[in-house]
Amino acid sequence: MKLSRNWEGKLVDVSGANARVRLSVQEEGGALRGEFAVYFAQPDDDSCGDVSERLAMIGGITGRIDSDGSLVQLASEFALGERRILVELRGRLIDADPHARSAIFGTYEVLDGAELLTVEGGSCVLWHYAGTDREVAWSTPFASEQTA
Repeated sequence: MKLSRNWEGKLVDVSGANARVRLSVQEEGGALRGEFAVYFAQPDDDSCGDVSERLAMIGGITGRIDSDGSLVQLASEFALGERRILVELRGRLIDADPHARSAIFGTYEVLDGAELLTVEGGSCVLWHYAGTDREVAWSTPFASEQTA
């Protein structure tokens, strides 16, 4: 399965937060590079009250895929003030028929700087849908999509 494409999916954090995720990634020789956007979403229950969806973060990612094309590791490193934040996702690339062409499912964890964020780690599933890299209505484009 090919990893170079657009993905969309969900995160569920151990803190109870839900988020939508958008990912655009390019693969070259097992190395991965791209961009992501995370939007906090309404939780599945009423534990957090009425929470409207909002952009949480846009950033770059790097990573790798193993030689047999099934294990994926993605990381994003950024600064919040003077503190380094490191978030890592480890997952498996699988066939997701009939829902989507393929999926990445796994877990993510804030490895450095978790005390500064409202998320700590949890589960993640990202889908690549049939019909190529369909356009999805997102409230904020990636930095590479923005024009001056």
